[in-house]
Amino acid sequence: MSVFIDWLRVVQTHADCPVWGSTRRIEFDLETGAVAWEAVRGETVAGSWDTSLYVRSTGSEVSVSGNPSKWGRLDNLVGSSSMAECLALYNAVLRGLGLPLFELRCVVGTIGAFGGERLRVGPLISQLHVTRNLICGAGGDRAFLDWLSAQCYGRLPYKRPFDTTVLAGQVSRRQHELYSKGPEIRAHALKWRRARAPEKLEVKDEAAAYLAQLAQWCEDNGVVRDEVKLGRKWLNESPYRYPENWQKETAETLHRVNSEVATMNAGALSDYGSDVRAKLLAAGVSERQAGLMANAVSAWLSGQVWDVGLGRSQRYSYCKALREHCGLDLRRPSNVRALATCVKPRVLEARELELTDLPDWYRWPQRQEAA
Repeated sequence: MSVFIDWLRVVQTHADCPVWGSTRRIEFDLETGAVAWEAVRGETVAGSWDTSLYVRSTGSEVSVSGNPSKWGRLDNLVGSSSMAECLALYNAVLRGLGLPLFELRCVVGTIGAFGGERLRVGPLISQLHVTRNLICGAGGDRAFLDWLSAQCYGRLPYKRPFDTTVLAGQVSRRQHELYSKGPEIRAHALKWRRARAPEKLEVKDEAAAYLAQLAQWCEDNGVVRDEVKLGRKWLNESPYRYPENWQKETAETLHRVNSEVATMNAGALSDYGSDVRAKLLAAGVSERQAGLMANAVSAWLSGQVWDVGLGRSQRYSYCKALREHCGLDLRRPSNVRALATCVKPRVLEARELELTDLPDWYRWPQRQEAA
């Protein structure tokens, strides 16, 4: 459960299913009277603790999207990594609405006079988020995000849309997003504290107090959410769009393969003043070249122009060597706060949050279901 599913959209085609949703829009051809276009808008299905799933049934297709790790719970700090569990939860909701379930089956279709071919009939995954939590220590979450904002995701630089969030990539294909979990949970607690709906009044104090306590615990431990978002275009080219291809370790594999930070692979430096030269020499770079590259790094760190007098091929070789051996990307402007030497030792302390790290008062999914 260290890596789990945080968002999931599943679609399945059915030959005949009821139309279900909040709005149905139909356009007719005025000359023939035939239906020219039809669309059904889905509807939100509410669960306990102000959670919800979005369900849509068009008459030929059923889809469910939402956060299966949060359904019926106050938080989603940890969740389920099993695709079978997520589909079982979605099916329970569909069953309650009287809609067809997500189920995988094979149909034998006859082709001419030469027997039959087994055809797949079952659900498809069109959107997926897999996530994990990192513990960076008190105050270490901001230092970690500062450092990450100066790194690259493949060839794409990480962006800092908010002070507590760093992301790179495209939602339609794949995106890597990291953010401080404490502030997010604290904002959720504030929403509960301000709740005025009659159905929430009896439990709002309990919900707000629990979430505030959990937010404080996340802030005290510097918890960072590390989330990989896999979109429709990426999944269309992946075998993991089919639930039957999921194994026990699939969520962890997808997260590991799609969350690699290009400049982090070389390892973080503890002192940019001396470690650059030492790492380059250890990698086989000549002493003269290592000295010149170390001087370029010093100029880059101070915000000066580091490539004065260098040809195109030299600039390329400097960038390549420093990126591969020192984890520095001189193609991007230097972020002085992110690359401060005092930050680096704190980054090295980041580790995955395990279930044993959670406090005794944490509401585990199993405990809540039993209650």
